Amino acid sequence: RSIRNSLELRYVMGSGITLRSVTGFQYGDQHFINDDDGTTSREAYEDQSIVDRVYSQEFNIISPEEGPFTWVLGGSYVRQTARLDLHLYNERFPFGTIFPRQDIFIYTLTPKVSTGVFAQATYDLTDRFEIEVGARYSRDKQKQSGLLGLFPTPPLPGAIDASRPRFHPPRTVLIAQH
Repeated sequence: RSIRNSLELRYVMGSGITLRSVTGFQYGDQHFINDDDGTTSREAYEDQSIVDRVYSQEFNIISPEEGPFTWVLGGSYVRQTARLDLHLYNERFPFGTIFPRQDIFIYTLTPKVSTGVFAQATYDLTDRFEIEVGARYSRDKQKQSGLLGLFPTPPLPGAIDASRPRFHPPRTVLIAQH
């Protein structure tokens, strides 16, 4: 499921300079299940959910189109947040009969922000030849945090008493935070 929207507004001033705004929003929600072993059994599969939201804004100041010299000044802002929920299920995990299955839960959250300013100028030397110059400065910031959960907890190295299976509550470990 996805949604994509945009809105463009333009205002032409008496001097011929155009003020332009472009606003955007995108939303994506994907959910799917993968069969990891290619059989009819439900012994190994992945259940994934990905949600992605993007907000964007750009402003431009645009010169009049008459004359040999034209220019554009602008700025942009983009904020994106992506979330992943992943469940890996494997009934044949290599821990033997004491731990007949292993569930792995992974959750990540990745917010990103990008900002930029730019300028472009064009000068027409003739009807068929022009000089164009432009510059852009961008700044991107990204952060990621996540959790990893294992159930049941894998056995620790050393002797294991196979007559008494040990089940532990899920153990959650923080795997990334910046």
